[in-house]
Amino acid sequence: MRQRKSVLRGSQEIAREYKKNGVNVVGMLQLDMTNFKGSEKDIYIFTDYTDERQNGFLSNLVAAYLPSVTVGYDKCGYACSDHASWSAQGYAASMPFEAEIKKDNPHIHTANDTYANSRGQASHALKFARLAAAYAVELGSERCRKRSCGTYRRKKSPIRTKRDLERA
Repeated sequence: MRQRKSVLRGSQEIAREYKKNGVNVVGMLQLDMTNFKGSEKDIYIFTDYTDERQNGFLSNLVAAYLPSVTVGYDKCGYACSDHASWSAQGYAASMPFEAEIKKDNPHIHTANDTYANSRGQASHALKFARLAAAYAVELGSERCRKRSCGTYRRKKSPIRTKRDLERA
């Protein structure tokens, strides 16, 4: 993956401004590179420049809402995308990614990074869209507002299995 330091300027400015103004950001989910399936697992949650508890919340969401989707973990090795800007300001940020970092899209950020080079379909990106929907619904739920799900204030995720969801 190519260094993207200059690209982070916008997100750094916004995250700093939000912190300065005391904006309540419950969680930040970076969905950027989602349609190239280059590795064995479906979704790789990056563990550097991210929030460990929110990453656990994401894993639990996948288990509860997307049981056929497999999750792996990887590191970018540097502040590779906008999630790092939010994490640096103390916000809970996560970045689920399309593949292991060493097996990422060879066309990323080039003129060849096209739908056609994704086999003309978006089935891999759909997994991330479904995760994003679950994240938004659960993070915005009354239960999560009371427990601060997915944020640094949360001690453990309230979602473990589909059975737990049915009982809630």
